[in-house]
Amino acid sequence: VTGHYGVAAGFNNVAGTQALAVGANNKADGWLRFAIGDGLAVSNDRQVVVGTYNKSPDAAFIVGNGTSDTARSNAFVVNKDGSVEVGKQGTKDNSVVTLETLITKINAIKEFAQSVSSATDLTAVKTAAATLLTAL
Repeated sequence: VTGHYGVAAGFNNVAGTQALAVGANNKADGWLRFAIGDGLAVSNDRQVVVGTYNKSPDAAFIVGNGTSDTARSNAFVVNKDGSVEVGKQGTKDNSVVTLETLITKINAIKEFAQSVSSATDLTAVKTAAATLLTAL
């Protein structure tokens, strides 16, 4: 943890001031940055990134679906202006993303946010993060 009130849980995570890094090999080294997954890089303050090995545009919310440091990609991005981008790959097996799939993922994210907002300890946050990663 590199700042005040940051939380890093898991393996080889870095969290900055009022930041959260859960999982493995995540870097949320800044202010109000949140990373939940594996190999994530949160490059902007007030940014939430979940999934695996994301690219780092200046966005509010990113779902990464990359496979390594050299193969970073995003499945879903909500930009700060409210516009939404769905990655060309769509899913890990490159299948087409249906509206139902997107709605399911959005509902999982919504449930995660509700769980975290009512969490009373780090164990509850970890459980919610694990559930979210399974759904994504």
